[in-house]
Amino acid sequence: MLPYLKDYVNTFRGQSIRTDEWQKHLFKYFSENGGQEKLDILNKIDFEAWLHGEGLDLPAVVEYDTTLAQKAYDLVKAWSDSRSTPPSDLKFSESDLKEFSSNQIVVFLETLQSLSPPLPGSHLRYMGETYSSFNTTGNAEIRSRWYGLILASEDTDFAREFAEPAAKWVVGTEKGSTGLKGRMKFCRPGFKSIHKVNGDLAVKYFEANKQYFHPIAAKLISK
Repeated sequence: MLPYLKDYVNTFRGQSIRTDEWQKHLFKYFSENGGQEKLDILNKIDFEAWLHGEGLDLPAVVEYDTTLAQKAYDLVKAWSDSRSTPPSDLKFSESDLKEFSSNQIVVFLETLQSLSPPLPGSHLRYMGETYSSFNTTGNAEIRSRWYGLILASEDTDFAREFAEPAAKWVVGTEKGSTGLKGRMKFCRPGFKSIHKVNGDLAVKYFEANKQYFHPIAAKLISK
């Protein structure tokens, strides 16, 4: 594919081209460098449908490899199936995540957030004790989803316990934390979640630290 891209750039460098010009170049290149086999593949593509089709369905079925995501889905199912089991009898351990990448953990937490009904607070508390790294990780993608999951808990007393740790993490006063430095992707939803649990606490931490936020982030969070 790289040789084709190089030829494409060299052919059209400095130009503004139309789709039909790109298409002609595509066929010309592979007729000269790929032969009939490549042309047969290109001729199977319904360019009319891809370029001018309407509706929500793609012209071709795209099959994605969900092998890695499936591991996260399976762990979510195991937690969901354990709802009726007392936390003292749960068998989860930190090793559950041993082979998980950061992205798989993100998928795990996001899928937990979508459960209906959500996991009971007792199970989330056990999860925080078992997967203790969720409370200390420097990965903002993971920490933000963990706090989002906790702060949305129907167990309001449990959620309130996490409101201040989440606020300290958002503004960067957590011990050993460099903070998010006003990164709106995390700060705005973070403050929203905290505010739903403890509005006074959210206002307190925001007012004390808003001068360190980017002006746009501070303005939008204040709303």
